[in-house]
Amino acid sequence: MLSGLLNFTTYYYKAYVIEGGEYRYGDVRTFATSAPSDWLELPATTGDEDYVGTVFRSGTTRNYAFCYSYSRCAPLWTAYTLTEADVLDSPIRATWSYNEAIKPEYQVSVSSSSYPTNYSSSGFAISSDNLFARGHQIPDADRKNSTDKAQTYILSNQTPQIQNSFNGGIWSSLETAERQFVVTDSSNQSNYNSQFTTTDILYVVTGPCYQTVGGNETVYELTGRSQDVVPYKVPIPNYYWKVFLKVKKSGNQIQSACAIGFWLAHKEYKNGEKYTDSTFIKSVNQIEAWTGFNLFANLPDSIEETVEDNSSWDSFKTFE
Repeated sequence: MLSGLLNFTTYYYKAYVIEGGEYRYGDVRTFATSAPSDWLELPATTGDEDYVGTVFRSGTTRNYAFCYSYSRCAPLWTAYTLTEADVLDSPIRATWSYNEAIKPEYQVSVSSSSYPTNYSSSGFAISSDNLFARGHQIPDADRKNSTDKAQTYILSNQTPQIQNSFNGGIWSSLETAERQFVVTDSSNQSNYNSQFTTTDILYVVTGPCYQTVGGNETVYELTGRSQDVVPYKVPIPNYYWKVFLKVKKSGNQIQSACAIGFWLAHKEYKNGEKYTDSTFIKSVNQIEAWTGFNLFANLPDSIEETVEDNSSWDSFKTFE
């Protein structure tokens, strides 16, 4: 009986025998541990994913979970919780590094510098003076201390995002909204001046989308500037999405909940376009239909469908 295993973690092992003083090894095999049912941020897994795992802050305290695609060299979703204690310190930048659980050839070669150094694009609509950034899936500003923040700077937590007028604009504003839901400290309100109804915990899932379910969108690629760059081809997402969940509990029992989603085409946005524009606000059910994921799968069945059908930003913003 194994003990001391981490929740929601993939383990690798292989058997061996000693024959005539020599070691003979079997094939590498894997198994994954499950997550507690109160990890409400987690989407369901199907067993077909290339890699699903959790990054732990220290010990057994989770930072975030993610589902990774070897063919895309990117996470397909990243799930995490957000509390006021996570976001009160000022941001500190960290150094990008490889995820040791994933082979380097499946991680984009942008640890030392961003995409313009090693990769170039063609076909994808972008201004000549713009560039692709290493877009965090869980933002570094959502984690305050150096250990937590450093774990957001591993390459399995980034995807190529248009910097100007997307990552540094409308998407950044949406990320700031995450933090507005949990900040109550009056000394920090200058950074998060909001009329949002706060919650103790905000559950968040975010990710890229290359093609919608049943869609035939063209997927453009970034290409290595030299043949030595591995991986040489990196697909560019056509969309980015994000979903939020708030719950109201009595003890350990969920009494009610509310969820909302956002769906943004990956492009340059004009000044004045906001994530709160009705065209970008979607129900979780709609985002599930486009992505094929079963989001917030640990919600009780009795309330999941109603919660995930909401498409009113005002209803979510004021839910308590």
